[in-house]
Amino acid sequence: MHVSRAASRGERQMKIKAAVARAPDQPFEIITCEIGEPGPGEVLVRVKACGICHTDLAVKHQHIPVPLPKVLGHEGAGIIERVGIGVVELAEGDAVLMSFGSCGGCLNCQQGAPFYCDDFGTINMFGQRKGGSALRYRGPSSAGTFSRSRRSRRMSSRRPAMW
Repeated sequence: MHVSRAASRGERQMKIKAAVARAPDQPFEIITCEIGEPGPGEVLVRVKACGICHTDLAVKHQHIPVPLPKVLGHEGAGIIERVGIGVVELAEGDAVLMSFGSCGGCLNCQQGAPFYCDDFGTINMFGQRKGGSALRYRGPSSAGTFSRSRRSRRMSSRRPAMW
């Protein structure tokens, strides 16, 4: 039995479903993963819809050589379930849109260019965050039933009429 770092620290984990790319020639597989509580500056989002973009497919087909298996997807929409310490602009129940991740602290992020984030590859291709991974299956993703995400320019709290 494998005990995650989060579980060994006493962090509460919840079971979620996520789409996993295991190999270039296999279809995505829906499996059970674990996700922890939101950390400082993060929110836990119940994913209502997600997209798989060309970058995700390039990773799955290994045109971008990221180790598989992997939970892919960085485009999503959902409802905030819980907020971490320090989150003040968003609240439980807010509808949000999610896109790529960024650190928020490097010079590029501070100057309003999070798409040039110094940690873009680490966050988006390898699913790593300070303090560990949000999703216990090789990285964070919006291609699951829940996603943990840092509050940044990539979230909107406008409530769509359908929710």
